[in-house]
Amino acid sequence: MKTLLSLFLVSLALAASLSAPRRCGAGLQETGGPSDTVPPAIQEQLLKLLPDSAKLAATTAGVPRFYAADLYEYIDGEAVGYHAYDFVALLNQAYKAMDADVTVDIYDMGEPDNAFGVYASECSPANHFVQIGAEAYLGDTGLNFWQGRYYIKLSGLGQKGKLDSVLESFAQSISERIQGGKSLPPALALFPAEHLVAHSQKFLKKAPLGHDFLAPAFKATYAWDGKASTLVISRAKDVKEALARVEQLRSHFGKFGKVELLNGLGFDAWQGTSPYEGSTIFFARGQHAVIFMQPPVNSEGFLKKLHTGLPE
Repeated sequence: MKTLLSLFLVSLALAASLSAPRRCGAGLQETGGPSDTVPPAIQEQLLKLLPDSAKLAATTAGVPRFYAADLYEYIDGEAVGYHAYDFVALLNQAYKAMDADVTVDIYDMGEPDNAFGVYASECSPANHFVQIGAEAYLGDTGLNFWQGRYYIKLSGLGQKGKLDSVLESFAQSISERIQGGKSLPPALALFPAEHLVAHSQKFLKKAPLGHDFLAPAFKATYAWDGKASTLVISRAKDVKEALARVEQLRSHFGKFGKVELLNGLGFDAWQGTSPYEGSTIFFARGQHAVIFMQPPVNSEGFLKKLHTGLPE
């Protein structure tokens, strides 16, 4: 009888352990020990970027936690999007600041284009933008910005009016510690300002428009009379590769729709149509392949200006 009772109690304990909810970031990080997936040098660099607690009248709540390949333990399915931009490491630290609880997440994305890319993927032109870092926007309970190779996400709980001020103070402190890196990606200067939808620019590191051969690329939204067009500038390693990308687009439209040479521009360009992309104009200039989707009627002037602005 005692043996049966003991087995019964053991089985109950095992069932309870299996059904207990798992805390995000379980592992060495929860005890304050070093992460075995983030190199010490990167941990040290990230820790240097944490805000100045003394100046902010804040205290840390809990230990800093680091994530790399195990990022899914912290943000679950969203980790896939970060890894698509070659995510390096994350530092997570909680704070108590006045009457607010603040969480600081500093993502090391390896290089500025990656940091901009993941930031832009979570950003909308409708956001409320503030001047912090290279670009930033403030929401009801959070503030996100990117600067250099870093993407920073701040979230908090507290009184609305005061919380905004606290989050901005935290963000400014981190920005000062990063130093530099406040310029937008140089590739964005290739996009004409006329008809551009502000803050619509994106960086597509993998499979732009569903085509691996177009990577990497930048894209932006343009508006004419309430109708949207998409401009994609694919960055090749040289002129030969840019021309090859255009040839692959010609082959794609020839297979799934139709394609024809577009006259009257003064340079070689093609217009393709398919049930998937609709109308698309594309051409090569220097090391760039340009794709203009859903172009407006009479867009020749815009295309000529775009072509002229690209380096040969």
